[in-house]
Amino acid sequence: MFTRIEERQRERAYAILALPGLCKEREDTERKLGQLGSAVVLDGRIPSVALEVRRAYESYYALCNRVAECLESILWSPEHSPKNVPMRDVYWQYLGSLLGATPTEDDVRRHMAPLTAGQLPHYESLAESASRRLADLHAAFDEWPTTSTPPDWRWRQDQVAARAGHKCEQCRKRHITTGVQFHVHHVKARSEGGTHELRNLRWLCEICHGKQPGRGPSKSRVRRRSTRGSS
Repeated sequence: MFTRIEERQRERAYAILALPGLCKEREDTERKLGQLGSAVVLDGRIPSVALEVRRAYESYYALCNRVAECLESILWSPEHSPKNVPMRDVYWQYLGSLLGATPTEDDVRRHMAPLTAGQLPHYESLAESASRRLADLHAAFDEWPTTSTPPDWRWRQDQVAARAGHKCEQCRKRHITTGVQFHVHHVKARSEGGTHELRNLRWLCEICHGKQPGRGPSKSRVRRRSTRGSS
């Protein structure tokens, strides 16, 4: 069994190997969006969404997240790890499983090099770029057409729920034991020109959401709320 520190080191080894392929796949998807006639948040516009375009955006957003997660794993600092953790041995074992063969000294040296040869600033620069790209996507998805929820809808649900402390923003109840579900409510309805901006979203239990003027059951219903983080 690996310790948590060793798991993080294995994740870093995987991330170093996976990052180039993910970046290429992300850029390929971005080109596909361009071929579909869609501005990929270069000017903040989102076109009317055909199914093919929506799927391309969903794929692109997922890839941007995976790239950011890889960079987070690579930049994880082992400085606070116990000195006796055999980092090189962990890499050796995990690289072997990824490469499908016993790694050579050159394999280990090549894949550990970014962490030992002063190349971390390169990864830090990539991480900053990935963060900006995600921020641009979230900003563009604020204006996602009203015919469907944006590709980052789960992220928006999580942001609104955390901001509300996982309590209904109207009745202030958590509904831990009642099984009541929570909805994300648009303060200004999408049909009236409301956006998906976080400031236009509220976290409401289904009881309070059903009482909103002119609104019945919403399509924005979310999974049953976990009791994680509740008191």
